[in-house]
Amino acid sequence: AGVTITAALRAEKADPNPRWDVLLGLSVPVFDGFGRYHSVRKADAETSLRVSRLERARRAAAEEVALARLKVESFSEVHALALQQVDAAERALRHTLDLYEKGNASTLELTDAQAEIERQKLQLTGTFYNYHSASYALRRAVGIPWDER
Repeated sequence: AGVTITAALRAEKADPNPRWDVLLGLSVPVFDGFGRYHSVRKADAETSLRVSRLERARRAAAEEVALARLKVESFSEVHALALQQVDAAERALRHTLDLYEKGNASTLELTDAQAEIERQKLQLTGTFYNYHSASYALRRAVGIPWDER
């Protein structure tokens, strides 16, 4: 769209009163080949695409947080069970040691009880690692840096 103003002096040789002509022009595109319609539709489509990407990112973030919380809870329970298993293995070793001292258990049974404690402690270490890894993943999912306590 555009506005034009034109002024012109019109005078003839013998005319004692020259005339001024002032013309005002306004140009408006009547048909632009659906360019504006296409631009609006394209902008609407891009907006819809960005909104759907935002919603998808929000859902993914919520799922990541929920999964991380579930893992923390799960690994916490597994760690508590591993602590109980270590305790049980220690009790079993004390019992086997008492039996061994009384002559009612063999060296093999005593060695097996000691090996079981080591297996349970190793498993406890793994559950401790898994729990802290899940805690770190949860902190990252909710946006808390690890060094903030």
